[in-house]
Amino acid sequence: MAESLQAASSKMRPLGTDPKDLAGNPKPIVAKVHTLTPETGSKPAPRSFSDIVGGDDDSDPLTLDSESSLLSSDSTPPGEPVNHPVSSAPITGESEKLIDVDLIDEPRVRQRWYYDELAVQDMARKILKEGDGDVIKGQIQPIIVRPNPLVPGRYLIVEGLTRLHSFRRHLMAKKIKAIVKFGLDDLTGYFHGFRANEDRNPLTPYDKGMSFAALLEQGIAKDQEQLITESGENKQVISALLSFAKLPPSVHEIIERAKDKFGYNHAARLSALLSKTGDEEKVKKAAEKVASGSWTYAKLNSYVSSAESGYSASQRVRKVTKPIENLGKMKYGEGSLELSLDNIPVGQESAFAEAIENAIRKLKDTPPIDPPPKETQGG
Repeated sequence: MAESLQAASSKMRPLGTDPKDLAGNPKPIVAKVHTLTPETGSKPAPRSFSDIVGGDDDSDPLTLDSESSLLSSDSTPPGEPVNHPVSSAPITGESEKLIDVDLIDEPRVRQRWYYDELAVQDMARKILKEGDGDVIKGQIQPIIVRPNPLVPGRYLIVEGLTRLHSFRRHLMAKKIKAIVKFGLDDLTGYFHGFRANEDRNPLTPYDKGMSFAALLEQGIAKDQEQLITESGENKQVISALLSFAKLPPSVHEIIERAKDKFGYNHAARLSALLSKTGDEEKVKKAAEKVASGSWTYAKLNSYVSSAESGYSASQRVRKVTKPIENLGKMKYGEGSLELSLDNIPVGQESAFAEAIENAIRKLKDTPPIDPPPKETQGG
């Protein structure tokens, strides 16, 4: 019996269970630390989304008082043996810990250019549901941060801004699970988060295009070639993505209401329409058509192509067609003339061709004194 008790005392007790005396009776717990290891004992009462949003309780059980590493053994009760001490200097270039949400700043350029408040609320609900009201347990994926090189003791978000916003705005938790990455700068930090998002929740073309343009504008990326190398996209795609930044704010507002409807090809054609016509209202109307779903990309492309050709898609000028002495017909208008003579007597083709050539030469060399009257279409 004594041997079995000695063997049991040499093992680490699962976190969250109560230590017992030799008689098997529970000892009183002096203080309970909220750790990130799932507890085997009782869990805190579930809290609804409205409780979290509207709560103003200073004794919030979700508030954490420790910034210790998730991998540390600080929560081991006194007297319990520590079988696997953890180094305080991670060799992987990162550490996982709880960080005060007020110590985390946004980066110079974020991956998601536009954040919908509904998406932040949805994230908050998911975290609460996953943890059955326990915010920390419900946060399955830690956010990724890096030390702020300009402000010691603060951090810059690398990936997980939606989760951070949900904690700040709705969950009322003072701390959040985070992985601290070392050795990242503005560019490598951006693309570390970019790749993490692409693997789990890909960015929209609009988010990519606007943030890529900001990287160039702020000198974080030196040129498009660097964007190609870091993102894995080809030159044509990068060029088209950057077209989003060439559109006016009024068009950005339309796109942000329906980001999933706009690909990089849409951006390139809308930018071409603005460049060709200089008419912001036309571009806005075209964007509204796409956002509403009434225009496919093919329809947009056709509309822009018409504008590039100097025509309005809704007001094309029709050419005039007239018969020529039962020999055929001619069609003219907008600076062009077409002849189709398919009833010329056999053997006279050469004579007709020479006569037409002479007539054209004469008209070319002798400009008319007065402009010819406009042809009108009779009813």
